[in-house]
Amino acid sequence: MDTLTQPKIANSHPLAGATMVLGSYVASGLFLAFMMHRHGGYRWLPAAAFGAVSIALFYMVFDLWFRVPLAKGPLEAALGL
Repeated sequence: MDTLTQPKIANSHPLAGATMVLGSYVASGLFLAFMMHRHGGYRWLPAAAFGAVSIALFYMVFDLWFRVPLAKGPLEAALGL
């Protein structure tokens, strides 16, 4: 595959490349909040609240219940999660 046809995840969407830097949980919450605000017409506070609640649920389901850790970033490392 040459370099012109190779998929580049960081160029597909700005928040897709953020997963590698921020981790899955934070990037998912930011993505949900952004999409709710932009495409759903929600204000920033409800969108951010939904993003925060959803990443808390993602953490409980994947890390605690299924014991399948997702990619963690520096924020999770700082919090000791």
